[in-house]
Amino acid sequence: MKASPQRFSSNRGSVLVITVCLTFVIGLSLVSYLLLVQSQNRMVFRSQQWNLAMAHAEAGVEEALAQLNYKFGTNLIVKSANGWGGPANGVYGPVSRTLRSGAYEVTISTDFPSPIIVSKGYATNAISGDVVTRAVEVKVVAVSAFQVGMAAKLDIDFKGNGVHIDSFDSADKDHDDPMDPNEVKAGGDVASTDGFVNVGNANVNGKIKTGPGGAYSFLANGWAGPIGWTGPGLYSPEWYQNDFNADFKDVDPPFDPTFAFPPTPGTAFLPPLNTNHWVLGNGNFYIGADEALSSKSILVQGQAILWITGNFKLNANCQINIADGASLKLYVGEPTGPNVSTVLYNVNAATNSKAATFQYFGLPTNSELTWGGNNFYKGTVYAPQATFTLGGGGKDDYDYQGACVVNTVWMNGQFNFHYDEDLKRKDALSSYAAASWKEL
Repeated sequence: MKASPQRFSSNRGSVLVITVCLTFVIGLSLVSYLLLVQSQNRMVFRSQQWNLAMAHAEAGVEEALAQLNYKFGTNLIVKSANGWGGPANGVYGPVSRTLRSGAYEVTISTDFPSPIIVSKGYATNAISGDVVTRAVEVKVVAVSAFQVGMAAKLDIDFKGNGVHIDSFDSADKDHDDPMDPNEVKAGGDVASTDGFVNVGNANVNGKIKTGPGGAYSFLANGWAGPIGWTGPGLYSPEWYQNDFNADFKDVDPPFDPTFAFPPTPGTAFLPPLNTNHWVLGNGNFYIGADEALSSKSILVQGQAILWITGNFKLNANCQINIADGASLKLYVGEPTGPNVSTVLYNVNAATNSKAATFQYFGLPTNSELTWGGNNFYKGTVYAPQATFTLGGGGKDDYDYQGACVVNTVWMNGQFNFHYDEDLKRKDALSSYAAASWKEL
């Protein structure tokens, strides 16, 4: 027999070709898979850094908001604390912070009362080394301290049978007269964060609000509900809310007393021929001691800020008279030290004036504030450490127009309390909140 080796050679060549092709295909598949995995890893890292850069930018926004809300009653002019320094080119900052996973840079514009925050967040891509940057712009609005008519940290107690609470809106021509029963509104909310609300026999055209652990009570003639409701008790369950929350920030000194002046002694006569103890024009006025007036009055003729560090007491024969177009911000107490008290009776302002015409601020040592007698009060009270006592009331159809934020409230006798809802929008700006957000 004669063997033929060519057939075996041909078979071996075919196997080799198939093996080479398979190896090539497998290798190509493996390379493609590795490239795919690498690309996927890059995209994952890119996504992580992209998201991380936004997180860093948001951290910058948080710091800027914390800086804006550093203290009560301050504005951007005094935002030099915490390393922010003074403004330059229309902004505070930039302030830069280095984080473990990146950094941020943030500025606050000097637009008051609606500043703009611009924050840039940076994150480094661990694979490529590229720096990812994202920026956001947040427009901020100022929030008034007077979101409800009467706010207290602790208890609110209404005594007597003549307490009535409602609201009006001095910026709304259809609801700007608290004396007109056709114009008043049921926005006279009464709220406590950590205490008990004893409505008693009071009539509340508004909601009762407490914190989650709070409670309320009524006596036989007490009620809370809409205009036209005459009780008893709550109009419906919706008129009680137990989720009230508020930030009772301390009041800071309004100015450096070394740059203020003592009040100017006055000699002008006002009916009923009382001489003026002081005449206050434009500017900052300071009394670093107790002050008590038994017969003389105070005349305000400009935009005045008066700071009295000690006890301040005016008896029933004294008045604070605020001329048309003028205003008074009265600060009482000090940041630390012995407790002080205030007693007020008559605060007279022009008929067409608003509550912001007279603003009372109690610093941390101001523990007591009494508004007494059968008198008319138009103004606001922000004294978060003070027990606020409203006594008397009497025969007048109006007694208190404005709002208050205090530690506790004790309201005695016949007293009407009218909350001006326009105070929600302005005056006593206590904090800042984000109004809009966009990525740049």
